[in-house]
Amino acid sequence: MKILIISFQCVERQLKEEKMEISQNWKPIKLKAIDDQDLQVFSQFLIESIVLPSEINFETKNQRFAMAIERFTWEHAKGESHLLMQVLSILVINYVEKVDLKNISDGFKIKNILSISHIDNNILIMLNDDEVITLKVKKCFCLLEDIGKPTYPSVIPVYSKND
Repeated sequence: MKILIISFQCVERQLKEEKMEISQNWKPIKLKAIDDQDLQVFSQFLIESIVLPSEINFETKNQRFAMAIERFTWEHAKGESHLLMQVLSILVINYVEKVDLKNISDGFKIKNILSISHIDNNILIMLNDDEVITLKVKKCFCLLEDIGKPTYPSVIPVYSKND
């Protein structure tokens, strides 16, 4: 019977090389959504993103809703959790007439985005703990842009795609 011995240093070096490659190849995203199909793509980028209610802003006069988000770079991790990074992003939704924050209470409690969708001139941002942000919009026009440099998160979320 053969015993396979793997050098810890060898594995550590390989992980470091993979992480450096991801870091060097990383390009920030800048996406636009004009319908629910586009927002489904946003959902894939935003799943498990971290949001603080204090980082949510609605400009009534400009009809603009914005959120600062710490999103995870699922698109670069290739299904490998050790390659996952976190980046500061901004989500902007234009033509917003009204904002309804359902069940959102503590302004300092960390929230996670579960999904974003567009139904009957409403954009729904589903958060953990049954919290929902409903935005009444004239039309769907959303932007998602990375504005920071990626870093490795201290905690890695568990997420599996439904294939």
